Amino acid sequence: MTSNDNVYANKITKSPPQKNYLTKEEYMKILQEQMRERQAQIQAQRNLEEMQDRLEDLRISHKLIMKQLEAQSASPQSSI
Repeated sequence: MTSNDNVYANKITKSPPQKNYLTKEEYMKILQEQMRERQAQIQAQRNLEEMQDRLEDLRISHKLIMKQLEAQSASPQSSI
């Protein structure tokens, strides 16, 4: 047997790669998990946006309070 014969023998005896098939149930589980992950991602984004809005509201409120305090301290206070 020559080296060319060995090449043919190796090609013939090699089996084709096995394919992994998913069952319908496995496929549905994967899809459901992806849906849950996406919903969690959307909810996390909403929560982040709400927190950013709240933080901006607090900044505005803080500025307003500071201006009010400055105005009060600048005006003469009556003694009791």
